Amino acid sequence: MSDKEKKYFLVKLRFHLGYSIRKSFTSGSIDSYIIPPKSTIIGAIAMANSARNGIHSEYLYDNAGEIYSNAYKYKDCIKYIAYNYEYKPINFMSMTRMSILLYAVRKEHLEESIKRVYNTRFGPLYLGMTSYYNELLKVFLVIENERGCKITLNKKDLYSITRLGSKESVVSVVEVLELNQNNIEKISKKHKIHNIKFSFPSDMKGIDLSSMSGSYFIENVIEDEKGITYSFNVALQTSSLIIKTYIVPNPIVSITSTGNESLCLFKTTEGNIIAPGELC
Repeated sequence: MSDKEKKYFLVKLRFHLGYSIRKSFTSGSIDSYIIPPKSTIIGAIAMANSARNGIHSEYLYDNAGEIYSNAYKYKDCIKYIAYNYEYKPINFMSMTRMSILLYAVRKEHLEESIKRVYNTRFGPLYLGMTSYYNELLKVFLVIENERGCKITLNKKDLYSITRLGSKESVVSVVEVLELNQNNIEKISKKHKIHNIKFSFPSDMKGIDLSSMSGSYFIENVIEDEKGITYSFNVALQTSSLIIKTYIVPNPIVSITSTGNESLCLFKTTEGNIIAPGELC
């Protein structure tokens, strides 16, 4: 794959028992996202590619000695992600997803017996899962090899994805399709776009949200466009997080482009996908 070459993939995943992608920085019982944050997809691809290439280290060090997740190397490879669900997923709390977490411990507690600390300072935390009727999730990916991405990703890497989120969130890849230029149209003027079945950010330039019609739901996702969340330094993570709002067609929407900014329209047998104009 040459420098700056983009590739477009449609990945069909079937999950078993649902998937659990914990929402960041919540207390009490932790809910699961419906649409996976970008970091979750990057982590799934990083795990698959690393395993295929015999790389089993979960973390690495930068020049300053800071520890990072191995997925950090992949963060600039994935340029855009969109999701399609045939039905609206449901969230539920599962007795099979439980974590034993340490509550706040003061200095005086450390002087108590180990037994007492374990009996009084630890407790169960139930974790959410996401599931829905036919267990199929379709993921559209724009992958680009550029200076910041030293890794070449292909169909074999995507077919090697085995989980989405927690270790219990096992998935099987049903099919990976690569789109070509015949599937892509660049829209640079005001135009009504129909049959949109994949998610898109509400702040995408070039669309008129007030013109949108159809059925959809909204999902807010905590994301970090700078990649700081791949660091194990929590103080750095919380300083750069943003909340992004996504429109998820359920099952289909139409929207009008403004003509002020170009858009990419990807036409697939699973429905249309819209993306920023610089991606095509």
